[in-house]
Amino acid sequence: MDLLERDHCFDQLSQLLCTATTGNGRTVLISGEAGIGKTALVEQFVSQHCSEAGRLWGACEALFTPRPLGPLYDIATQARGSLSTLMGRDTERPTLFSAFLEELQKSTIPTVVVFEDVHWADEATLDLIKFLDGASHNFPLCFSSRTAITN
Repeated sequence: MDLLERDHCFDQLSQLLCTATTGNGRTVLISGEAGIGKTALVEQFVSQHCSEAGRLWGACEALFTPRPLGPLYDIATQARGSLSTLMGRDTERPTLFSAFLEELQKSTIPTVVVFEDVHWADEATLDLIKFLDGASHNFPLCFSSRTAITN
């Protein structure tokens, strides 16, 4: 399925991905109202432009009390290193964050990390996002979030 009027978005994301593959990682926030096509945009970009990159995808849960670090649990099932083992134990957050960063840094190919529905993120996931944003030297990060609606 082709997305209409998204060429500008794809061009921007392509430029950011190219920059990230040269060792200058980038953090991207894709936001908009519910149903506008944020997920479709990210899915199509990743499938069409990231064929030579690794992909790690996690989602925040729409719950009143979401599981702490929910997206990291999703990603741990996709990762090949010790992250999955550490997530199954009672491991301190700094150790988990460092293990995830190490997983990303040791990869021989660029890895695109996507956190979906960040507007539902728990505090631990927000801490992880802040940690990764400060360390995103060699990999692109992509977050999607619904625009807040206020009355």
